[in-house]
Amino acid sequence: GKEKYVLEMALAGYKKSEIEVEVQDGILSIEGEGPEGKEDFVHKGIAMRAFKRQLQLSEYVECTGAKLEDGMLKVELTYNPPEDKRAKKIKIA
Repeated sequence: GKEKYVLEMALAGYKKSEIEVEVQDGILSIEGEGPEGKEDFVHKGIAMRAFKRQLQLSEYVECTGAKLEDGMLKVELTYNPPEDKRAKKIKIA
């Protein structure tokens, strides 16, 4: 719908326990931990290092949930302004 959004982030190789999603003061933070042990590879296709991404949420946007499936993190956002801030249609007489 017009008031629901999904933010998708590819996180192949990460486990749910290695990812943290948090909203504080209108800032959505997504943080991932890298593996503890360092293994030797000749070539590794997917980088598994720690990361942190932060996004400023617009006013009246709320994070309603997050799920990790098939290597994709999906963060659900809802735009919920107060009634007096919503757009109103005016009928033409």
